[in-house]
Amino acid sequence: METQLKQRLVGIAVIVSLAVIFLPMLLDGAGMVETNLYKNTELEVPLPPQVMRRAPDFDAKSKQLKEKVQQIPAMAVPIQAMLKEPTTVESKKQIVKTNNKKKVDATAKKETASWVVQVGSFKDQKKADALKKKVTSYKVGKVFLQNAIIGKEKIFRVRIGLFPSVKKAEAVSNKLNSKYKLKSVVLPNTK
Repeated sequence: METQLKQRLVGIAVIVSLAVIFLPMLLDGAGMVETNLYKNTELEVPLPPQVMRRAPDFDAKSKQLKEKVQQIPAMAVPIQAMLKEPTTVESKKQIVKTNNKKKVDATAKKETASWVVQVGSFKDQKKADALKKKVTSYKVGKVFLQNAIIGKEKIFRVRIGLFPSVKKAEAVSNKLNSKYKLKSVVLPNTK
């Protein structure tokens, strides 16, 4: 196409788009006549006599129930007065040994009281040993290998730790992640 024809087409498109944008703002619709096609009209059509006969009379039934309820005498005698003798229960003191509970709590605390930072998990023990040496040189805590069998494979986990609180373990984990560019995870000590 010729450039002059292209320019005319672009000009027409600009004029049409401006008309679409600004004409509704200029024309406020003062000359418009509103026509309501839908009108809300409520027609009261009486029910046929057959329906009226079949419908239950709820007002009459509710009046009957109210009368029956009013006819029932209120209990003049309280429930406690109806009992012939007051019932008493003698309590016996029971001695419960708490030594067993303390032992259970102590073992539960030992299991959840320590946290570790897992630095890596490898199938190859040589790679795990290499990472262990590298992390040991950072001097962030005691580094150890933990063997685990998952499925049929033996896995070597490089862990740092036995931290008494999660905050200390997270601090070491953040240091390893930011300073040494390692991806570590804080876990509760299971063994």
